[in-house]
Amino acid sequence: MVINAFDNIVYKNLSQVLSAIDIPAIVEKRINEYDLAELEQLILDVAGKELKAIVWLGAFLGFLMGFLPPLFT
Repeated sequence: MVINAFDNIVYKNLSQVLSAIDIPAIVEKRINEYDLAELEQLILDVAGKELKAIVWLGAFLGFLMGFLPPLFT
């Protein structure tokens, strides 16, 4: 009962709360507070992990594309 009332209050006032909080300015401020070298390393770490997954997926798909057609001909 209390949870439902809380949910209703949150849903009714969510747009007002979000408009009162300037999220882009907060994010920009937090990014500007980072040391440039630290931020660069963070971006490279995340990009490296994601690119590694993409490379492995490409290798797997390339293997399948090269291995399967001769089996069906």
